[in-house]
Amino acid sequence: MPWKERKRMDERLRFIAWLLEGEKRAPLCREFGIFRVTGYKIFKRCKECGLDALNDRSRRP
Repeated sequence: MPWKERKRMDERLRFIAWLLEGEKRAPLCREFGIFRVTGYKIFKRCKECGLDALNDRSRRP
């Protein structure tokens, strides 16, 4: 049976949904395999810009 492919946008959306349901941030970041700083950044962007902020951004200056 092949592995299911997951997209970054879907994973970030699941992360935000679990945070809004009351999950603690540190264990949730461990489960998703991301740093806590990244978890805070994703949540902050989502609060500021809505769901469009979950898409990848350019790193270009």
